[in-house]
Amino acid sequence: SVPTKDPAHFPNEGKTRCPRTSPSKSLHQSKNKSYNANVEVCFTHLSAWDLIETEVGASFLGNKQDPYVRIILGDDSCTSTFKDGAGRRCDWEDEILCLEVPVSAVNGHKIKVELWNENAPAPDVLIGEAVANLPTQWPPKGELSKFRLELFHPKKSGQRGHFEMSVYLSESMPGRDSKSRGGGF
Repeated sequence: SVPTKDPAHFPNEGKTRCPRTSPSKSLHQSKNKSYNANVEVCFTHLSAWDLIETEVGASFLGNKQDPYVRIILGDDSCTSTFKDGAGRRCDWEDEILCLEVPVSAVNGHKIKVELWNENAPAPDVLIGEAVANLPTQWPPKGELSKFRLELFHPKKSGQRGHFEMSVYLSESMPGRDSKSRGGGF
């Protein structure tokens, strides 16, 4: 489902801002200081469907996986909440995940989207992943760039499901608390 408010008109409401865990190596900053301002790349309207079921006991016990999304841009990442027992289809209805990056780093860079099955206390299991390029030209303020991706697994054959999201840029909001699982690709 789609949030009732367009996030571009309410840029700071309901966001999870994921901090930089280390200086980005793949997203270099320009030596020209006028281009070193930061911006937030925000991901909303997150939805997955037709996912491969990875939960142990799904076929004979009726257990369902607990999916969550991890979005990676360079060495920075953001993670959604997990959806307990969602199984093969889930939506992160009102979640907005944001990564703060240099303005010079947003145009055309690759993002990696991973869907995981949360399995605490056991290790989480990768459901599937996809790579996409951010826009080289962003739409006007108030408009979203939409992505529809097919998920695959790096070590297993065949499609693993579908993922959809919208992306927009927002002004950086320093000093807000946030969560991140870290890492890079």
